[in-house]
Amino acid sequence: YKIYQKFRVPEGLKDVPTLNYFGFLASLILNKGPDKIWEESRNILEKNGIGKFWFNGNWYIVTIDLELIRDVFAKTDLYTKTPMEEFFPGSLMASYYGTNVVFTNGDAWKRHRYITNPAFKSLPMHVFDETAVKLLKVIEKVDNEPIEVNDLMHRLTLDVLGRASFGFDFNNLEDPTNVYVTTYKEVVAETDNPLYLILPFIEYIPYFDRTEARKKVAKMNDLYNGLIEKKRKSMETDELNKKINNNSADLLECMINASNNQKYPMSNEEMR
Repeated sequence: YKIYQKFRVPEGLKDVPTLNYFGFLASLILNKGPDKIWEESRNILEKNGIGKFWFNGNWYIVTIDLELIRDVFAKTDLYTKTPMEEFFPGSLMASYYGTNVVFTNGDAWKRHRYITNPAFKSLPMHVFDETAVKLLKVIEKVDNEPIEVNDLMHRLTLDVLGRASFGFDFNNLEDPTNVYVTTYKEVVAETDNPLYLILPFIEYIPYFDRTEARKKVAKMNDLYNGLIEKKRKSMETDELNKKINNNSADLLECMINASNNQKYPMSNEEMR
């Protein structure tokens, strides 16, 4: 009976088309990427705008209908998010993602949004321009070899995010083997491991525990803590206040400012 309850389709979802679960699993196992996963479900979603699939004991809805998407984002009290710690309790995933604006609800979400919102009011276009120029220089150095566009786009994205969000250049384009980049890639590889996504319960079995993976996350956290402290020391109070007031502060600066705010305090763990 308990097994039946796990797989039983809720009454309200019975008329929603079912997506190919085994195709989804195969795409995860073979690491085909989001474009291939999209191809597995494209026909149903383009025809109906919505589909359902079973995963980890629950049924989930996928939609490309803009009206439904707007409704979900507008009614956050009705469509609550599942915290990572609740979805994967005590797991590496929960440890890595922690508490953040993506996975929180209610007052916690409002606090994170209040703190981070100023950082998104103005786009630092010069960061995109300068990083794009760096990308072109890297491409120009490629001689009689295929250009790995996918890899270059990943490297470009990390550099832009680092500079725009934290005022830190990962330098992934010019030096993809530096400690910040390699540690980040190691952690992402661990969190994206399809075995633990498909069978999350095995993480609690001694043979499959993730001690080494947790050490990698701890190493990355130490690197990020170093960035936070360096930024904290380099920011004079008046300079930081000026940036906050004219909406030119990056995401990390907004969070550092909040960490000194009695009303909206933010810990180093939350900043990471």
